[in-house]
Amino acid sequence: TNRQTGPMSLTLLTWNVNGLNEKSKRNKIEKVLRNKKCDVICCQETHVAKKHKHILVNKKLGVEFINSEVNKKRGLVIYVKEKLEPKLIYKDEEGRILGVQITHQGERINVVSIYAPNTNQIEFYRKLEQVLLELENHNLIVLGDMNGVPEPEIDRSEKKRKRNQGKLPKTFDDLQENLDLIDIWRFKNPTEKQFTHFSGQYLGVS
Repeated sequence: TNRQTGPMSLTLLTWNVNGLNEKSKRNKIEKVLRNKKCDVICCQETHVAKKHKHILVNKKLGVEFINSEVNKKRGLVIYVKEKLEPKLIYKDEEGRILGVQITHQGERINVVSIYAPNTNQIEFYRKLEQVLLELENHNLIVLGDMNGVPEPEIDRSEKKRKRNQGKLPKTFDDLQENLDLIDIWRFKNPTEKQFTHFSGQYLGVS
């Protein structure tokens, strides 16, 4: 997914890569990302252990910001073009939240990438709201893998919807309201259905 705004566009991409330990896979993903020519790239589920985090350094993609766990699970990396003067503003201990600040057209923007858990989401989004509230007060972009959908009736296929699974918790709704966040894709596409995840277990998409 990428987002473009303003006359001099700022392009952001988010991608759950489901592992970046294999060199061949990293090379394929690098090729795709370089063709996209994005200013900010946020990858979730790198699965790269902290002691091997150097393999995520890729100056062709931008300045790297890495949040890796001790073990090969979870993990985030953000690549930012150097012209945006990026700096690290937040990193949790679990490889689930990573934030950088960029400067675009003289304006500071906080970009926070997340990889939400499948369980304990209520507590995760409560913690995330607190993290975001404690950042410097600039424009905010939150993106990544939410591991759920805000509106199942339009964000999920018929088969999955009947099972009523995957709706984000009330703490996500509270976060969105309290920080005045807008789902920019849904704002621009109020009725369109477009899916990025297929569940073999439930034979549905979301």
